[in-house]
Amino acid sequence: MMKVKIFNVIKQYVFTSFLFIVLLVISGFLPFRNYSSIAVLYIAFNYYTLLGIIRMGGKDQSKESLYHWLDILDGSGSLIRRMFIHEKNKDIISNLETVYNKLLLLTNHDKRKLKLLKGYFSTLNNEGPFDLFFKTILGILVAIIAWGINKGVILGFTKMNIEDIELLRVTPLYIEVLNYSTIIFLGGMSFAVLIKNYYKEKTRNRVILEIIDVCIEHAEDRKNHR
Repeated sequence: MMKVKIFNVIKQYVFTSFLFIVLLVISGFLPFRNYSSIAVLYIAFNYYTLLGIIRMGGKDQSKESLYHWLDILDGSGSLIRRMFIHEKNKDIISNLETVYNKLLLLTNHDKRKLKLLKGYFSTLNNEGPFDLFFKTILGILVAIIAWGINKGVILGFTKMNIEDIELLRVTPLYIEVLNYSTIIFLGGMSFAVLIKNYYKEKTRNRVILEIIDVCIEHAEDRKNHR
């Protein structure tokens, strides 16, 4: 164990420090050597600062332990994928019935297992640190874009050098409109994809939760009729 810790320290600090020194030496022979050297120093600063931040968050060495799993609760994606990836997409009722039957088969119609599964997906569906981080970052990005539009910063990105535009033999306004349209289109699409990917898993979990409730009712009725 001690050897592993020593190796990790050498790998994270000694080896990387040597690598940064080599990069600094190489950057001295490159054009714009001052810019290159400063960039390497900034990278080194950010690297070691990030290491410190990660260490402050704590590190669990036994990633395969149940203790670690209870912290991250991973596996829902692989479970759902394994159950439904080979099922064909049909009409709404058929899809819901397929999910219903698969969940009953998975839990063997056991009410206790269904309730455990419900608790698991309910926990996943609750907002956690990642949700707060995502919404904060999204809010910051929207604020930066609004500020950029208000201050004309984004409009400044759409302008080209007059000499370059003359070579194209078009009016400057034409290029500005095309650039501005491109920024709006690509920015809007990026936000749409980002938000869609974020809420996609939550929508799936909500549907699973609703179907689990129906499965629990079925298990209770089945038990009462015995």
